[in-house]
Amino acid sequence: MEYDLDEPFEVRLLEDNDPNRPHFYIYTGLLDSDLFNADETILIIYLIASAYDNEINTINTTAISMNRLSQQLGMSRVDVRKYIKVLEEKGVLVKKGSVSDDDHFDNIYMILNYISVWDCKTLDELKKETDRIKKQQGIPFIISQICF
Repeated sequence: MEYDLDEPFEVRLLEDNDPNRPHFYIYTGLLDSDLFNADETILIIYLIASAYDNEINTINTTAISMNRLSQQLGMSRVDVRKYIKVLEEKGVLVKKGSVSDDDHFDNIYMILNYISVWDCKTLDELKKETDRIKKQQGIPFIISQICF
C-alpha cells in the first residue's frame, strides 16, 4: 500500500476497536516541519486530539488543565508552560482564557490547525501566515468578546 505523504492522514485509536471512538487528523507537514521540536510537536498533536473541533484547516479549540497536559505528555508543568509559551510566540496557539469550577481549572486554547501553517519553512513565513489567519478569523475580536 502506498501513502501520499503530502496529504493529511487519519490517526485512529484502535484500543477497543469501537467505531464510535474519536479520531483526528494530523497533517504530515506538521510532523515534517523543522520549525517545531519534538516536545512542541507532541504538545500540538495532543491539543488537536483533545479539541472539540479537531478537523484540519480550521481553528481547533480545547479546554485542558496544565496538570492533565503534564500527566498525559510525561512533561513537568514547567516544561508544558514553556512549550505553550513558545507555541504562542510562534503564532500557532492562542490562549483564549480559562474556566474553573470548585475543583477543576482549565485553560482554553485555539490551535491554528491549517495546512498552510504546517507547510511554512521559516519562522518569518509562519508568523505572517498565522497573523493572516488570525486577522481573517477575527481572533483578537473573538478573544475580547468572550465572557467567563
